[in-house]
Amino acid sequence: MHEYKVRVRLSETDYLGIAYYSNYFVYFDVARIELLRDAGITKNEMDKRGLTFVCAEASCKYLASLEFDEIITVKTWIEKIGNSSIVYRHLILKENGVEAAQGYVRDVLVDKNRKLVTIPEEWRNSLIKYLKI
Repeated sequence: MHEYKVRVRLSETDYLGIAYYSNYFVYFDVARIELLRDAGITKNEMDKRGLTFVCAEASCKYLASLEFDEIITVKTWIEKIGNSSIVYRHLILKENGVEAAQGYVRDVLVDKNRKLVTIPEEWRNSLIKYLKI
């Protein structure tokens, strides 16, 4: 499991200082990018191969509000590694440990022509440590 901490910024909140709901997906996205980076799968590595991950499906269940200046933890793990897709699960925790959101994202790997491609074996091997069934 990968953990990423981030502070809720003012620009992510509404008039009442509560994080706007679409920003939960931003937190998911940043956490996924950090997981990939930790696994050695960087933007430069993808660019060299002419590959990129694109979102095919995403969902979020909102459980508690996030507030301006609160430091949150986004826990991310991989539920499934398919031929050309990865299903990530996310859990956002408030500073006090209360669950604020649960979600998932299914990314697919495509080439520069947006055609599905098989996830390289070395990437698959480096992502295995985040697999939680």
